[in-house]
Amino acid sequence: MVKSDHLDVGDSETRTRLRHLLERLKDELGSAIEVQDDDGDLWVAWVRPTRPGALGFGWIYWGNADAGEVIFQLDLGGVRWELGRAPQDLEFVERLVHALIDGTVHSIQAPHRARAVVTLPDGSQHKATTNTGLSGCLPMPFWTFWGQRTEHVAYR
Repeated sequence: MVKSDHLDVGDSETRTRLRHLLERLKDELGSAIEVQDDDGDLWVAWVRPTRPGALGFGWIYWGNADAGEVIFQLDLGGVRWELGRAPQDLEFVERLVHALIDGTVHSIQAPHRARAVVTLPDGSQHKATTNTGLSGCLPMPFWTFWGQRTEHVAYR
């Protein structure tokens, strides 16, 4: 999923929805997560599970009355989704979060490459891939076949 061009819900509602999501996670998961939360003009929030093998996530949100963007990132070599403030984008963030908590994600890592495949409750799979190598460098051939595969576990 990429940034939606649909109706933008605005800065206030975006912050409210993300804040409610973060508070629900704290209430539901308690000591199973560690939360870093710096809500300013540029809001950075990270949720890191305490269980080994579970995959953490966070978001960077910047916005004002005119525009905004949510960058939802995994604790996996910079793998991320760049989203807008449309209701579909915020719902996608919530679905990604629940899939990560349930452990329905696997990753593939190779030198300068990482990919996460998240399976949502409806069975759909969403992939995000990152390149941490030099700009313009091609990936090593067939890296998704020989790279290190990890099945991430649920938060509890």
